[in-house]
Amino acid sequence: PEAPPGAAPGAAPPVAQAPEDPRALARFAAPAEAAPGRPPLAVVLLDEGEVADAAAAVAALPFPVSVALDPLRPDAAEAMAALRARGVEVLALAALPAGARPVDAAVAYEATLATLPEAVAVLDLGAGGLEAGSALAEGALARLAQDGLGAVVVAEGLGGALREAEAAGVPAARVLRDLDGAGQDARAVGRFLDDAARRAGGGEGAVVLARLRPGTLLALAEWAGGRRAGEVSLMPVSAVLLGRGPG
Repeated sequence: PEAPPGAAPGAAPPVAQAPEDPRALARFAAPAEAAPGRPPLAVVLLDEGEVADAAAAVAALPFPVSVALDPLRPDAAEAMAALRARGVEVLALAALPAGARPVDAAVAYEATLATLPEAVAVLDLGAGGLEAGSALAEGALARLAQDGLGAVVVAEGLGGALREAEAAGVPAARVLRDLDGAGQDARAVGRFLDDAARRAGGGEGAVVLARLRPGTLLALAEWAGGRRAGEVSLMPVSAVLLGRGPG
């Protein structure tokens, strides 16, 4: 083929580059590389303000995690910026007021993503309107699909919410285990992680949830050096989500 006008004689034509994935899930994902043959295990830490310099504490962990932020926090945007500056990916905590209508869900999600524009996904702990069969789910999922975000849900049952998300074009994952929601100590957190690593090996990987607390951070760091951790690829949640759904 001929060289483009203005190119030096005999110059090779430019190599076409693959277009960048426009989805927020891909654009704002933390870099990560899976170990061959090891399924991904992702830890999502919900930052409830218990650690003063959360971004530094998270960055000090020996493996990448993802951090969920409440967009209603007065410092939500600043917390996101601090985490992103250290290469940590962010999720937005999704919550709707009691009695919310579909139009309320659209407004709430718009505001959430305006506050946390570099979120890769939303985290629905049960109040975000993504539960299967919810009248709110259709509008919420359409909003996520619009910008290419993923969803992480805490849901009971056999995955109806995940099927609805997949149908809407939203990569989604269910939280396999809450590590410290009942105040579990480091030993219990380690046992739960062992179980999650075993179960991740049987499928597409797994996602676990914990709070960003000093004791939990210590438990995660200690567990990362153990045998069971060597059986999985400890990855940001985007790595699990990008392996699911369209795109």
